[in-house]
Formats: sequence, C-alpha cells, structure tokens
Amino acid sequence: PDLHAFSALVDAAAKAGDLAAAERSFERAVDAGVEPDVVLFSSMVHAAARASNPSAAEHWLHRLEAAGLKPAPATLSAVASAAARAGDTGAALRWAERAKQEVGLDLVARNSLIDIQAKAGDIQSASQVLEELLAAGLEPDERTFGPLINACAEQGDLEGALSWFRRMVETHNLKPSIIQYNQLLK
Repeated sequence: PDLHAFSALVDAAAKAGDLAAAERSFERAVDAGVEPDVVLFSSMVHAAARASNPSAAEHWLHRLEAAGLKPAPATLSAVASAAARAGDTGAALRWAERAKQEVGLDLVARNSLIDIQAKAGDIQSASQVLEELLAAGLEPDERTFGPLINACAEQGDLEGALSWFRRMVETHNLKPSIIQYNQLLK
C-alpha cells in the first residue's frame, strides 16, 4: 500500500471515531516506509478530535510540525474543537486563539467555542463568538444557535431563548429541529 491507501484507512477510522484504529494504520504506514504527509497527520488530528481527546490531537499536531509540515486551517481548528468537546474551556480558547492568529477559525471550531461557553453559562462570550463568526463571513447553522437557546432556557431566560430562536429562524432562515424546540421547553 502507498501513502494514499494508508491515508484512506486513517481517514475511514477517523470518521468512525476509532482513534486506536487510526493510530494502528498510521504506524503501519510508517513501518512500511511511507513518509507521512500533512494530509495523513491531519487525519490523525481529526481522529483525535472526533474522539474528544485533546491531548492526542495536540500530540499529532506536534508530530506534524516536528516533521517540518505546516498544519492546514482545519487541522488547528480540530485541536480547538477537541478541547471544546472535552470541556476544557481554557485549552479550547488557547487553541482557538492560535488558529485564529495563524489560519482563521472555521464554522466547526466556532460552534464548539459557542457550545462550551454557553454550557459554562457565559452567554455573552458565546454570543461574541457568534458575532465574530458573522463578521468573518461564515454562515451559521442550527448548531450555532442551539447552545445559546439552551443556555438561556436553562437559566430561566425564556425571552433570551426565544430571541436566539427567532434570530436563527427569521434572520438566518434556518429550519429548527426538534432539538431547538425541546430546548425552548426547558
């Protein structure tokens, strides 16, 4: 097998959320004399992010950089997302800042930041990330608004929850899912 075959194996394991299988495929590639490229390393970072394992995501990013490669924008965003998914606000913010400085943040990373800040009850910071998302020209999705609706509802702020819901539906023409309706009922 060549680099492309191993990349496909690692990517498939990453998409399945199987970090261990991705790591085994990566190491088999190295053992077979394949020199990993930025795509292969990035797939490992994404595998760790999907597994909500920020330390593994950082490990693979460091290996990518140690190989003299430059991470793609989505790769740095994946490290920030991994930390956010794991509930590590500090690390998520640090990685997001690095990604923002070096390559910019994508929608997934910004949605993860909104989610972790909203879960921490910091609606103001979460809404600031949303405003930065819009200023960057990104289009929000229902995952952008859900954490804000939920945080307001959990704090007993029905007006705030309804305001975010209306903004999602009326301003951004997004179709709410059963999740957003349930969030309003809290």
